[in-house]
Amino acid sequence: MNDVDRLPPSRFDFQTDRLHLRLLDEGDESLYCSLYADHETMRFIGEPLSRERALRSMPKAIAAAARSPPRGVFMVVHERATQRPIGICGISRFDTGMTRAEVGIMLESKSRSKGYGSELLEALVEQAFRMFPINEIRVQCSAMNPVVERMVNGLGFTLCSDPAIFLGPLRQRNWSIHRPGCRCSHETHRQEVPHVQRHPFS
Repeated sequence: MNDVDRLPPSRFDFQTDRLHLRLLDEGDESLYCSLYADHETMRFIGEPLSRERALRSMPKAIAAAARSPPRGVFMVVHERATQRPIGICGISRFDTGMTRAEVGIMLESKSRSKGYGSELLEALVEQAFRMFPINEIRVQCSAMNPVVERMVNGLGFTLCSDPAIFLGPLRQRNWSIHRPGCRCSHETHRQEVPHVQRHPFS
């Protein structure tokens, strides 16, 4: 059994200046369903789920963190000032060698445009590198959503140079960031991305 197999649930409970993250559990049904069924929230992610489909997928999301090694870690995001749950984030899609993973975040509409997205994504990347032996983290986002692309670019992600660009009707593109000091073979390089300026999301 390696260090990844022994990760306790408490490792997935951490805070940023304004946010608190903890593992998703059965009591988060309302938040989970409301996010995945909301057309506006899912506009640049994918087809919204019916409440029935969301309910069926939730136990799998919870169970993924209990696998050995984990298949995915899904966490609820709370606003520290109010203790109110405002979104869900996750570390998932680990490759077979546990060298690469993908992170994603979903925030309710009224909690956007507060800088929470960049604060959360930066902390999630740092925690993922701390908890797992991965050397690369990817984010997939729609080229039709320049606000999010500016955010990931501003946090140091680079647009992937592999063919997985402009996938599907939402024109999804993959962005990547590597562990600091990693000498791995980079599949990515910084490109001049039209309409994407390098500055923090606010």
